[in-house]
Amino acid sequence: MTKRKMPTQKLSAGEVMQGKQYPGIKGKVVHWADHAFEEGILYVRIRFTDSTELCWRITSSTLLEEAI
Repeated sequence: MTKRKMPTQKLSAGEVMQGKQYPGIKGKVVHWADHAFEEGILYVRIRFTDSTELCWRITSSTLLEEAI
């Protein structure tokens, strides 16, 4: 069995960078970044040299829509 080689294509920066963008952090210098996992929640913090911070709280959940 041989693997098929998928054709490659160039993507523009806009196509690669889909999703939420944060224009307020453009050009800022990162002082430090850390993460923590507590009680099923992932926290990601990025601190900039101007004492501002970008934080994400990432969780997951399961929704049961129907049971038979």
